[in-house]
Amino acid sequence: MDVLSTHTPGDWRPLMLMPLVRPSDDDVLNEFRLDFFPPALPQIVATMRHLLRDTLGAIGLDSDTACLLLSELLTNAIVHGAGPAVVLELRAGVLYIAVADSSSEPLAVRPGSTARTSGRGLFLVEQLADEWGVEKLGPYGKAVWARTAAVAAGVAVPGAAGGV
Repeated sequence: MDVLSTHTPGDWRPLMLMPLVRPSDDDVLNEFRLDFFPPALPQIVATMRHLLRDTLGAIGLDSDTACLLLSELLTNAIVHGAGPAVVLELRAGVLYIAVADSSSEPLAVRPGSTARTSGRGLFLVEQLADEWGVEKLGPYGKAVWARTAAVAAGVAVPGAAGGV
């Protein structure tokens, strides 16, 4: 997460793109890390979601849960903070999504409700992520992160609609 504290505000480009790694013909290992500092605009959520979906799809991984996690974390950062930073990392079969912002306001997980149209983001993250948390970034700001297992596209996910 150290790269998140050294970015230039408004710098909307990947800082580092590690290529997909193929160690040998017998053993395929897909890993990547993407760091972005997108503008704090609501429409960037769809752009980042498409980028993640395309990246995971290119290596045969399902993207539904990951895209929802990214959408919720990034939307919260845009609505409640300023100048989000996004880290997407796949390593050893685990997808790590982190979104940092400049707000030091504490997070509140509200129970899910069909009556509300907003305020359910962290509840969804809590339900979908294998693990999630918050890290304070210096005196101002925080990074909210979520981890989820990388699942091959077309594989039923336990507990998901239509899954085992």
